[in-house]
Amino acid sequence: MEIERAQEIFDSEAKINVYLNGKEVWIDKVDRVNNCASIHDVNNPNEQETVDITKLKELQ
Repeated sequence: MEIERAQEIFDSEAKINVYLNGKEVWIDKVDRVNNCASIHDVNNPNEQETVDITKLKELQ
């Protein structure tokens, strides 16, 4: 995924399916400077992690 698309998804009010290694995640924050995002598994909001934007996939 590219940083611009990650920001669009973060800003969107629509539910957009995003995955990391086959698990659905929610984007909590986009860091444009470091090209990464803070995310959490949709089923476990308490376990947040920071990943490189390129590892995120959008279900088309």
